[in-house]
Amino acid sequence: MKFGKVFSLGWKITLGVTLFVYIGNLVDWADVYIKFKNMSPVYVGLGFVIVMLQANVLGWRWERIGKLDHINIQVLPHSKAILISFFFSQGLPASLGADAFRVWWYSKYQVGTAQGLKIIAFDRVIGLVSLAMVCVASIAVFTARGNSSTAVNSLVLVVVVALFGFGTLVLPFRFGLTPFLAQQGSKLPKSAASLLAWLIEIREFFRVGTKADLALILFLGMSVHLLTVLLGFVLAWGLGVQVSFFSCLAVIAPALLVSYVPISIAGWGVREALFVLAFSLIGVDAETALLISLGIGILVLLVSLVGGVLWAGSGMRHIYISETRKKDTVA
Repeated sequence: MKFGKVFSLGWKITLGVTLFVYIGNLVDWADVYIKFKNMSPVYVGLGFVIVMLQANVLGWRWERIGKLDHINIQVLPHSKAILISFFFSQGLPASLGADAFRVWWYSKYQVGTAQGLKIIAFDRVIGLVSLAMVCVASIAVFTARGNSSTAVNSLVLVVVVALFGFGTLVLPFRFGLTPFLAQQGSKLPKSAASLLAWLIEIREFFRVGTKADLALILFLGMSVHLLTVLLGFVLAWGLGVQVSFFSCLAVIAPALLVSYVPISIAGWGVREALFVLAFSLIGVDAETALLISLGIGILVLLVSLVGGVLWAGSGMRHIYISETRKKDTVA
């Protein structure tokens, strides 16, 4: 492994551990244990079902995006691949392991690496933009409550920039932007020109589908994040905190938006710190907020184990090992 990768992985682990230590000093662990002990397994089971549903919605979104590029693979294989990608994402920063697996999985269906990367990048753009759209509802909740803190104002700025950038640079409005970007690319350094070419490709990708296609994809994207909010809401009630769904929406969606930045291993540490901070805005104690965040992470981990079983029993594992050995032999 190259030094750069080792260094990157090392500081992400360090950041996650540091945040956990910091949070650990904020909470009363005896209270955490009591809250956890008194939680009914029914809420855990319901949470597991929600995460499984979320995986299927992610698979459906991915399938619809692939359709735009003439990839005709059914929803069920996509959903199984998403579950397996959960398994791979647990040991790497953010979604890197998941995306690497999805590119490899695509190759089994004769989908080239470049095409697979384009679709997955598009999927990530949709995930980020749909989360920003959900955050609009979060802002509305905070505004209705008369909350105008610095955190809320910062959220407004981030959401406005994200949606403006999406609307201006990505959505297929025909006002001559694509030819202008292509012209500018010839004047830029190679790395910047490549990024601009990727942006143009994403813009053109949006032009392929109809407005109904885009609306469905965005709806599925928003549904994924709303299911995470629902999961947090269910866990909060399971821990005896009777917050409303809209209160959870107000705090969880912005925390998810910030945690989108790949700065930790599978989001651990960063998510917990953000949840403790965010839930404090609606009067939820740090112990409950920590348990909600840990609950979400552990439930995703449990579902990822289902993906691990699918990976082990599907035959893909043997194909992957065989291909890896061939590459090592050639090298």
